[in-house]
Amino acid sequence: MGIKQSRLFFSVFLAASALLSGCASRQPASTFWKEHLVFVSARGGENDIYLSDLAGKKVRQLTNDPTDDAHPRVTIDGKIVFASRRTGSWDIYMMDWDGSNVRALTNMPGVNNYRPFPAPDGRVVFVSDRHLKPQIFSINPDGSDLRQLSQGDFHYDYPVVAENGMIYFTSSRGSKWDIWRMGPDGALPTQLTKLSVNVQELAVVPPGYPDFDERFTNRSPMIPFYDILSPTRLIFSAATAEGNLALYRINEDGSEFRQLSVRSLATNRSPVLQPTGQVLFTSDRNGSTSIWTMYPDGHQPRLLISSPVYESTS
Repeated sequence: MGIKQSRLFFSVFLAASALLSGCASRQPASTFWKEHLVFVSARGGENDIYLSDLAGKKVRQLTNDPTDDAHPRVTIDGKIVFASRRTGSWDIYMMDWDGSNVRALTNMPGVNNYRPFPAPDGRVVFVSDRHLKPQIFSINPDGSDLRQLSQGDFHYDYPVVAENGMIYFTSSRGSKWDIWRMGPDGALPTQLTKLSVNVQELAVVPPGYPDFDERFTNRSPMIPFYDILSPTRLIFSAATAEGNLALYRINEDGSEFRQLSVRSLATNRSPVLQPTGQVLFTSDRNGSTSIWTMYPDGHQPRLLISSPVYESTS
């Protein structure tokens, strides 16, 4: 290998290492959340938040109240943000990883605040119907500095914040619910898809998280780092012609739209990206509503958490 080739290889290697190191640094606190997950379960009678290891064997109940809790997500510093109906309407709450130190971030009687998603800067993005039609807001983790991010007389839903702070969401601005993207402050809303299906819950898979079939840049063991040039992938649920929910995937530029889950009468929904690069989702393909995991390209789906009662990622 010549000097120029060596320098080029070394530069590419440094760039890849920096990108992957950056991705790792933005993951939730330490390695704990690479080995655990949070989910919703009715095994205690109501829909509560639970903690589990990735084998689904060591399960711990974190919340226990007579109303529903939903949509648990892990913050950048390892806490858990979730929605709860414990005061009569939906509000956003935060707690420590073990279920302690529960506090409300929102509290406005008669207003529903739901679908929280933590941002890399520590803020929490969520949906609120305080202006009748659901809009997207963000708030500090102490409940201060509420900001409205979406604008216009439209419906907005299912916000997800990527590692770079960009916010992906669904909107009914057109004839269908499509995927849009905006900046952390709500600037430059951009439509990403024009699909024939109505998009529901979504997950954002950034470059650096490999598909099952593309875990090496050039499929060579001599260059063991992920494809840093792979596109941002959007995984989402939408109704099929049969009437059930299925999982689909499309690249951020609108290319390579395809269905991931097999065509059947089963429901597959609520994808959530894990720090491991795997995608959790909810499915009733085994007869009960359970939690599954798969690669971002849909390969190797595996049952993770199951019981006779309702279990879900959201």
